[in-house]
Amino acid sequence: MSRSRCSRSANPNPHPNPHPHPHPNPNQVLTLTLDRLLEAGGGGHDLSHAARAALNTAAEQLKDARKLAHKLANARKGQGQERAFFSAVRTSLGLANPNPDPDPNPNPHPNPNQVSTSLAELQPGAVLVIPWDGECPVLLLIRRGATPHHESCTVTVVNPGVDGLPYHASDGHAPPKLKLRSCLELGGVPLARLRDEAWWVALWFGMGINPTEVAKGQAKRGPLKVLYEVLLPFLTGDSLDRSIATWEAAAAEQGLAPLPFRTPRRSGTAHYGAARHALRYLLLRAGVGEEECRRASLLLRLQMLRLAQHDLGFVNQPRMDLP
Repeated sequence: MSRSRCSRSANPNPHPNPHPHPHPNPNQVLTLTLDRLLEAGGGGHDLSHAARAALNTAAEQLKDARKLAHKLANARKGQGQERAFFSAVRTSLGLANPNPDPDPNPNPHPNPNQVSTSLAELQPGAVLVIPWDGECPVLLLIRRGATPHHESCTVTVVNPGVDGLPYHASDGHAPPKLKLRSCLELGGVPLARLRDEAWWVALWFGMGINPTEVAKGQAKRGPLKVLYEVLLPFLTGDSLDRSIATWEAAAAEQGLAPLPFRTPRRSGTAHYGAARHALRYLLLRAGVGEEECRRASLLLRLQMLRLAQHDLGFVNQPRMDLP
């Protein structure tokens, strides 16, 4: 990937996110609900042992993403933004400097190679969830292949909003309703390409492009176009359309269940939808069946209602008890 191309597309000193999300970290609500669901008496006992184990693993992965989202938000506020971002990714991998003392002479320039080197330590079969902070709520999921395919990864873009319609597979068999596959999955990505520091630099600067600069002709691509038209094709070595078709054929040969089509979110709740759809994807790829995923979703919503009912107990209003 050419660094000069990235520098032409993005402001070398990107402004804070011009479209901040009203709820930048919905994972906090979701992980709290998952914890309550999985504890004794929370309703999770109605699920199979395999489903509970998958829910517990997914909850931990989303908690790591929650921490990374906080650090990414803080990195957007001050100087040394790139350094904070790369450091946050290293922390999410559990490879941060064990020395808690701050560096007395911090390097003002980031070292993206530290991130790419750390990815080599991602355990086979492990998942890294990265919040994408640009234009619309998106989550990036990186799953390293299990041995003997540990030198390749599966990269999934979770985008439940209408912004994903131009790029994600869609289904129009029930007009006028149009559904999209909110999880765009690309497998067989060489781990070496994810360790390329140029990719992480482009990811960071791509998130910071102001769409108004694109409208004025000052930038060639906005954040979403950088993600879908530059970053993802670089990982696969092919165009996005061909990469999707190639992986769908390979996934079918491997016996992987096809990912469901969902109604795109058009309201301001896409931030929450990204976390929910990511959870559903993690469960499906952990081998949890579709019916049990639906049961888990129902129990999760019931637990959220219970939490809301608890909070309403502090409001001087009559309430209705839930079973």
